[in-house]
Amino acid sequence: YKDVLTSHLYADAITMMSGLGIMNGYEDGTFKPEATVNRAELSKLICNVAEADASTIVFSCGDVDANHWAVKFVGYCVLNNIIALEDGLYRPENAATVIETISAILNLKGFDGNGTDNEIVDIAEECGLLNNMSNLIFDEAITRGEVAQLLYNSLELDYEIYCQEKFLEMCNSGSYDGILDAMDSELYQYSLFSVI
Repeated sequence: YKDVLTSHLYADAITMMSGLGIMNGYEDGTFKPEATVNRAELSKLICNVAEADASTIVFSCGDVDANHWAVKFVGYCVLNNIIALEDGLYRPENAATVIETISAILNLKGFDGNGTDNEIVDIAEECGLLNNMSNLIFDEAITRGEVAQLLYNSLELDYEIYCQEKFLEMCNSGSYDGILDAMDSELYQYSLFSVI
């Protein structure tokens, strides 16, 4: 893209997301990495990265009717608990925030992206979702470049593998309490049969 130099922070992610058909540029040959993404567009990008077939989804809510261009994408995200409604509304034209986007991607990948903002950021940092991201302001609108990097990072996320690694880390802490904590955690259910 003529507006994404190889030195751009998110150039690799933008190239990969475009190559996979997850995100597209514009007819004028630009990507517009600094442009913001609204919540309707986010739902489509989530479906694209999930390779979800939303064509059979039947859905509507207070502000997304059956004729809205993104109704099937929004429906997929809402019905699969990836993005939640607020007061029965989706607010499709509102800018998606950085924290909403991180939460949606965590939910898509099997993590719990529904805690407080700090909890969501902690999980995202620990699992690698925020790799190569800098100067994020979590309550501000997310840019296309930032979305590309988050989606790129999400390709490597696997909740079951993450749980197995964390479980083994806790068990290998060398303390009896560490092993008990591991056994009591939700990580145990994903790890028990994989490590025996």
